[in-house]
Amino acid sequence: MSLLSSEPASSSAYTVRMATVLSTVVGVNIGYMAVLPFLPRLAADLSLDRTGLLIFVAGFGIAKVLAQPVGGWAADRWGQRVIGVTGLVVAAAGMVLVAVANDGGVALAGRLLWGAGDGLVSPAIYGAVGTISARYGKDSSRGYARLGVAAVLSFGAGPLIIGLVHAYAGYPVILSAAAGLTLLTALVAWWALPGRARGASAGDPAAADELAPEPVRSSRMLRAAVFFGAVDLCCNLVWAAMEPLVPLYLDRAVADAVGRSAWVLAFGMAVFAALSPLIARLPGRLRRPPAAAAGLLLLAAACVALGGVDRTVVALVGMAAFMAAQAFVYLVARDGIQRHCGGTGRAWGVFGMLSDVGFMVGPGIGVLLFQMSGSAAFPLLGVSSAVSAVLILVLLRSTRILTVGKEEILR
Repeated sequence: MSLLSSEPASSSAYTVRMATVLSTVVGVNIGYMAVLPFLPRLAADLSLDRTGLLIFVAGFGIAKVLAQPVGGWAADRWGQRVIGVTGLVVAAAGMVLVAVANDGGVALAGRLLWGAGDGLVSPAIYGAVGTISARYGKDSSRGYARLGVAAVLSFGAGPLIIGLVHAYAGYPVILSAAAGLTLLTALVAWWALPGRARGASAGDPAAADELAPEPVRSSRMLRAAVFFGAVDLCCNLVWAAMEPLVPLYLDRAVADAVGRSAWVLAFGMAVFAALSPLIARLPGRLRRPPAAAAGLLLLAAACVALGGVDRTVVALVGMAAFMAAQAFVYLVARDGIQRHCGGTGRAWGVFGMLSDVGFMVGPGIGVLLFQMSGSAAFPLLGVSSAVSAVLILVLLRSTRILTVGKEEILR
């Protein structure tokens, strides 16, 4: 069955279906961010020492990274619907365990389960955006832009909700509510995410998924997925390093460091959310793989500018450029997975595993750079981004890492 003919090419139907798919990330993202302000209270209630708290914080990311390739493989085998719903249910169970825990061991187990569930969900959601876009004959880039906006806004909603209700409810109540919302989104996901065709089964490999992406030779798919995952890792690492750097630097430079940091970071999130849909409307030729190098060079320049983040005009311009570059490379990388890997679950799993490593190690690198070099940490991040851009161009010009000819990639 043709992907483009499986549903009427209705813009309204596509919009409703895509919005419903994107809503499935809300519960897990709000829950993830909502627990962070409660970390000191949680550590005290559960008698977590420094090591225990470190495991609690880092364990989520490690479990998510390791679960993503599993989720991608499973999504190809059993369909995005089954794995997406399974991941959301597992994540909700992990939240409940943390909420009801009376000791550190139970809380840590819940946190790992929560991270694993989130890791299962990610490749299913990414794959669903691509297959639904193809089903309705739409550009998948616009779907990925909307997914990025939904993720940013739902992450930002967590601290906002805590700010409004923390005087009336502790983390057990808030996490339980987030778990309930996640279970509700699991029901939504069962309707919204693509599933297997009726004849598809493990015993009938010829019966294809009604929405399955076209297969790509495994070795080529793996090389391309690793390439685009590494590109995303570079961007995510710089983003995650920037987030602690801004408040650490402003604490030395301005009187109201907390307030200034909050609005600078919030402004950056708003820029990302506003620009992503606009960048998705650029012609596809402007999002070919070499464009990632241009995005990383813009990111490098923005990092250098953010060395003056204590000055209002510099902060606005630097953060706007920083998030414009992030939004651009975000789409280049995801377009690459769709085009060069066929958008398979396996590709999304490998991509997500590498991509999230940047968010895991970035904060530590940012703090370490600041401790070693102060405000020079921003230019140092810029240098690393520029070096990454050069390496990308060298790889594209000197290897056959992607699935089409070098001339087409570079054109």
